[in-house]
Amino acid sequence: MKTLSLIFMASIALAFSASCTSTHTENSYKLAQQGMTTMEYAGFGMPQKELHAAVLQALYTKKWTVTDSGNPIKAYISHGQNAKLSVTVYDDRFVADTKGSNIDGKPYVPLNYLKHLVAQVRKNIIVEKSLGAGR
Repeated sequence: MKTLSLIFMASIALAFSASCTSTHTENSYKLAQQGMTTMEYAGFGMPQKELHAAVLQALYTKKWTVTDSGNPIKAYISHGQNAKLSVTVYDDRFVADTKGSNIDGKPYVPLNYLKHLVAQVRKNIIVEKSLGAGR
């Protein structure tokens, strides 16, 4: 009986995780279909110049190809998906436009890539602040 309960719970967990992934992909397609390809991320607590450096470093760390390191930063990544990115950096925030991103020619917003990129930017800021405190 205990084994049956564990199998049941494992199957529920698997079904839940699969639905989250498909929902995430569905949202990516829906946002692009609605023309909502721009996302804003704020609350970094850094001036523009330092945040710009943190975003650039995150793009390199996450293996994006940076084609323009100005402002906006232009980059792309192709790993089964063709994600395009234009990032305009301001004090404390940045705006990421993903217009032109697609999977097999179908427009989408690369939400997963953005999630990982923003997490890396936050890690870079923590490292920068800890290094700055020791100077």
